[in-house]
Amino acid sequence: MIVKSEVRARLRKIRATHSEAKRALWNAAITETVLASALFSSASVVHCYLSNPTEVATDGIIQAALHQKKRVVVPVITKNDLALFEIDDLAPDRFQIGALGIQEPIDPKREVD
Repeated sequence: MIVKSEVRARLRKIRATHSEAKRALWNAAITETVLASALFSSASVVHCYLSNPTEVATDGIIQAALHQKKRVVVPVITKNDLALFEIDDLAPDRFQIGALGIQEPIDPKREVD
């Protein structure tokens, strides 16, 4: 049986083989597709992860949501659990690397159910 950590490690290796230019093109296409979708347009709350350099970039999606006055919630690992917290900007000084090397807000606005 393959465990989640092994799958993640394999995917990281695969993603690392692609050039930055190729990833940038894919990121732009994914962001454009999400922002043009009816689901995004009609959403009042957007749940999105804070991406690291080898993942699909989510900063454009988050910035657009915030610009459109949508609520944005991101996952944060707290002790042995996962919680969702609202954020209101993407200023670099508002985030830190948390558990499992995942970017998290330093002082999230509020926890969301």
